[in-house]
Amino acid sequence: MKDPREMRRLAKCWSPPVGGRHSLWLAGDHLLHVTNNGYSERVRRFYLSDIESMSLGKTRGGTVVLVVSLVVFAVLVAVYVFSPVPVPVVVSVFAWPAMAVAGFAFSRSLILGPTSVCVLHTAVQEEELKALGRHRRALAALHELAPHIVAAQGGPLQPGELEAAGETAVLEPGRHRADMQDSAGRDTPREPLRSVRWHAAAFGFLMLLGASCIADAFVSNSWKNAADTGLIALIVGLTIVALSRHSRGLTVPWLKQALIALVVYLGGFLVFVMQFMAILPYFDPAAAAQETRYASPVFQVLVVASGFVAVLLGAVGLMLVQDQAAWVRKRDAEKRGEAPLSVAGTGPAGADDDDTAQ
Repeated sequence: MKDPREMRRLAKCWSPPVGGRHSLWLAGDHLLHVTNNGYSERVRRFYLSDIESMSLGKTRGGTVVLVVSLVVFAVLVAVYVFSPVPVPVVVSVFAWPAMAVAGFAFSRSLILGPTSVCVLHTAVQEEELKALGRHRRALAALHELAPHIVAAQGGPLQPGELEAAGETAVLEPGRHRADMQDSAGRDTPREPLRSVRWHAAAFGFLMLLGASCIADAFVSNSWKNAADTGLIALIVGLTIVALSRHSRGLTVPWLKQALIALVVYLGGFLVFVMQFMAILPYFDPAAAAQETRYASPVFQVLVVASGFVAVLLGAVGLMLVQDQAAWVRKRDAEKRGEAPLSVAGTGPAGADDDDTAQ
């Protein structure tokens, strides 16, 4: 057997913007999952003999980043290429950094490949291994890790137990699998589906706010503005509750980042509305001189554009919430023994492939 003190890194992953750095290390008889956020370091140890299963599945996070970053980059480039008038300096101050960030996000996501979520199950706990956040690297790590787990739980790997088929590496269910129940022996899930209902409500009302902003191009009055203000307050409250519930269980990647993007959008939208008179002279000096705040065509165009952004962000958030619900249902079914872990199935975030090492 290998020396338990000998450590080797299997995988690493960085979770922007506030997730920190994650790494997975293999020793002779245990795994170490290390999370470092720059201020503190969290280390979890899992003995190979205690691991009951490891579930891996693709998520849509990488695709979402690719599409959103490409759209943002293309829109900003189109503004500079097809604009009939010179772009104001105040717009360029924000546009060029946004183009750089969007281009970097697109290139990084394209190079690293699809995202994934991997959950390690023991008899008393389950842990999301965020170091295995990229599907190609996670498959390689599980394929390498499976023989060590089998050897620690009852002998050498038997022929046919570990198979490689294309991009899939699985340890077939066998004598090394135990019943997956929580520490109290219950089959009920630790994280009920209601924990993501707050997320769904926040993103749903955000789409409604976006539709209302788009409708400003056709109708606008004091009653509608008051309703929009109340809608913003409701979204803020739902987002706060969703963020507090978010840390209580496992969630698919990018769902928390989508909530953070929602907060940033609302903050930027409110600052834009309140400070529009200060920046209006850069866009429309004539309207600024006449003090026609909300009647300015420039203001209406920007509000409608922000409405499209809200609808896009809300749609992405609802898609991630749907992925989370599908993942929780599948995990709960596995715990109750209704659906064995298999290669073909719905992985976390509605994945088409489900790769399992047990």
